[in-house]
Order: sequence, then structure tokens, then C-alpha cells
Amino acid sequence: MRNILLISQNHFYDEEKYYLNSIIRGLKDRSKGQIVEILEFARTAVEEGGEEMELVEGTLEKVNELTDEEWMELTAYMPFRTNYSFGSYDEVPEDE
Repeated sequence: MRNILLISQNHFYDEEKYYLNSIIRGLKDRSKGQIVEILEFARTAVEEGGEEMELVEGTLEKVNELTDEEWMELTAYMPFRTNYSFGSYDEVPEDE
């Protein structure tokens, strides 16, 4: 079996970790099947070919690469630490 700590740090990009964190927030059932179901539903709700679709499909692909046992061990590291930022505060328009 692969090292779960390394998987938690290196398997997902920060954007995917942030996305998974938002999915698991408030979920009691964090099983791989439940997460796959949510991601498959999200795939039907986002625009084809956009950045959101890339995020959903990339995350789904990486979740599916993990065994059920690896996924269950990985949930101990959730929510993931991320270095994801929302961009620069300079982009926020000033009030008129």
C-alpha cells in the first residue's frame, strides 16, 4: 500500500484539495462512493470545456485512482492543508 501521508500531500493539486475540502464540509458520509457520486453530479452541472470542468474531472480521476482503503485512511487528513489563494486583493474594486 502507498504511503497515505505522501498521498495527502502530493496526490491532489491545491485547487483540488480546496474543492474536496468544500465538498466534505458538513458531510457525515465521507466514503469514496459518496464523493464520487457528488463529483459525477457536479460534472453534469458545469459548463463543458471550462476551468470548472477541468477541476471536477481532475479531482474525480484522482479520487478514482485511490483504493477504497487508501481513501478511508486519507479521510483522517481531511480537511487538507492548502496553499490555494483567491488572487490579489488589488483586483477588488473600490466603493464609489
